[in-house]
Amino acid sequence: CASWSTRGYDEIIPRKIDLVKEDRRYVDWEERYLESGIVSAKAVLNQLHRLMALENFTEIHVHQVHDVIAIHRHNPKTHDGIYMIVRTMFHRTGNPGTPAPIRIPGKVQKLILAATVRVPQQTLEEEKSVYISGLDTELQMSTSEYSPWCRLVEGRDPEYNQKVKFTNFPPGSVVAFRVSIEERAQRAVTLLREKLTPGADPTPLHKAFKNVSLVDLNVLLYRCDAEERDATGMGTYEIPACGSLLYSGLQGFVSLLDKLRLTNDMGHPMFDNLRGGDWMMDYIIHRMDHWRNLDPVRAYTKGLFDLVKRLPRYLIPRYFDDVVTHVHSAALNHAIRLMSPFVQEGSVLVKSLALGSVQMIGV
Repeated sequence: CASWSTRGYDEIIPRKIDLVKEDRRYVDWEERYLESGIVSAKAVLNQLHRLMALENFTEIHVHQVHDVIAIHRHNPKTHDGIYMIVRTMFHRTGNPGTPAPIRIPGKVQKLILAATVRVPQQTLEEEKSVYISGLDTELQMSTSEYSPWCRLVEGRDPEYNQKVKFTNFPPGSVVAFRVSIEERAQRAVTLLREKLTPGADPTPLHKAFKNVSLVDLNVLLYRCDAEERDATGMGTYEIPACGSLLYSGLQGFVSLLDKLRLTNDMGHPMFDNLRGGDWMMDYIIHRMDHWRNLDPVRAYTKGLFDLVKRLPRYLIPRYFDDVVTHVHSAALNHAIRLMSPFVQEGSVLVKSLALGSVQMIGV
């Protein structure tokens, strides 16, 4: 979210300045500049932009519905963030109605800015001015706890327990809040990091895989659609607008996640599916119900997924990736430990070829 500008833009000058023929000068900084156009509101946005950089708000999600754009930028560690709602006006004849309420992910800490700008007329009388001046504008702005254009309404949804209800939010308006995730979600994040961070206690994971054989790992990691239908009647997981995964096991999910990390495509149907519901996590757990030797792995994975389900929906893809990759990596390492010293001490190529036997042989 850049906060760029150029001289004349914030002053609402609706034409391109001719640098060759124009002989007038801009308004001095000390005169009317801070009172013109949207300059005072832009000053608040610039301060906000600096704050987000200093506090490491590096992740961003943007959602648009018609002429309303919602931007959520947050810190990937604390998940504190800024939630901004903008109603654009690229055309004079826009939608004059009031936007539908927007749910806020998390808890609103404070109002940072609420502002709206109105241009009564679109004509210039520059011949009467000795300065380069923009359109006459009416800027209304609030940085206090009160906003005349919207209000917060408490909801019943534990994830979206607040929503913004607009009372008067015309095109050319903006509102920004500082938000944080709920305490329940924050505790879940803390527990997930304790279990998934490199260097965490590996004992629970080792216990989960203690009695797992190579045949069990074939079930956990692989199985094509026909094999899965024959064994459980479920088939591989199908993602709407994307298709069925190659494998029913964890490898099917990991292979797709590996590709998506390269493009950082958060709008991919897989992530839409994760944000929409818990079906993918439930599928992974449910297919392990049919294999008794995987009960400890199932219980361990379910405990992690239960923590993930406490998080706001926009965080689900990130922590789903962490959990699945964590269990998948542990499964591959366990498979290598069950093989001969030649494989255990071999190169990456040797280990990869050896894992092919786990992929191809099952019951």
